[in-house]
Amino acid sequence: MNSKFCCPVRSVFPIAILWVVILAGLTYSQVPNQESANEVVATIGDHKIYQKTVERFIDQNLGERNRSIIGTNLIKAQALEHLVRRAIVHDFLVKKDYWVGENAVRLDIESFESQLKRADVSLEDHLREKKTTIEQFEFETGWKLSWDSYLNRVLTERVLANYFERNRTKFDGTQIKVAQVLVKHGSDTDEACVKKLEGILEQLAAQPLDWSKLVAQHSEAASKDLAGLVGWISSDGPMPPDFTEAAFKLDVGRISPPVKTAIGWHLIKCLEIKPGKKGPQDAHAEVLASAKQELFFKIARDHRKNVAIQFSSSWPHLDESGKLAE
Repeated sequence: MNSKFCCPVRSVFPIAILWVVILAGLTYSQVPNQESANEVVATIGDHKIYQKTVERFIDQNLGERNRSIIGTNLIKAQALEHLVRRAIVHDFLVKKDYWVGENAVRLDIESFESQLKRADVSLEDHLREKKTTIEQFEFETGWKLSWDSYLNRVLTERVLANYFERNRTKFDGTQIKVAQVLVKHGSDTDEACVKKLEGILEQLAAQPLDWSKLVAQHSEAASKDLAGLVGWISSDGPMPPDFTEAAFKLDVGRISPPVKTAIGWHLIKCLEIKPGKKGPQDAHAEVLASAKQELFFKIARDHRKNVAIQFSSSWPHLDESGKLAE
């Protein structure tokens, strides 16, 4: 496999929470017999995803802390999309002969059951506590074993070292000092906001020294009278992921094209770069986690065209652009 996989990943809450659970191999249902009467909300190849499955996924992974947002159509659609992506990756593993097979699954479950018995807990009690089924548990075990085996094959130390070098500023502790022009959501349509910011860029191209003046005139950020100063940011915050991703692509003195975040639309200017000092081994855990995530999304994106996907009209889902489907 080509070690130079690359795919931009957007990690916006609560997507990040759902993503962690997916990699851990939890709360996903293959097709439990007990749910045969439940409505199918998506079919991916031979795999069916049930409404009850998505509801359980949302409830277990967002829980009471975020109860106010669980019922929104966007959250429902995002949860379903995560399950669809993993079904796509599952299909990839099977078709490419990376699935570990029934014997490996059976042996792993037997080993787990032995551990439970030593704690005086039966497998049935464990499944009941987790509100899952044996069919689902078997699938989850097979998924985890197969995905881990695949990752061990492709994410070699050499691949991870190359990945670190290609994304050095993301992992080595680099910080950048940035300023911004901000147009908040609600002030106008997205199209109008972009047009306004593009007009500012045109003015700056003609008069590069007018940044402070233009920020004061057009920005809706609290720092507009300070030339839009945001301050120092790193790859893990404190600004939104899309803002940070765009900022870290800039050289000193350069300005980004319009960038959309949950806050609004931004122009980002890089003022200074403070290089980090971490090496590949210092950031190994972060590099591995990021590479796993990026590979997952790459397979889901690239293999999607090879899998027949059908959505039910009874449950919200995302279209190809990532927006709620009409």
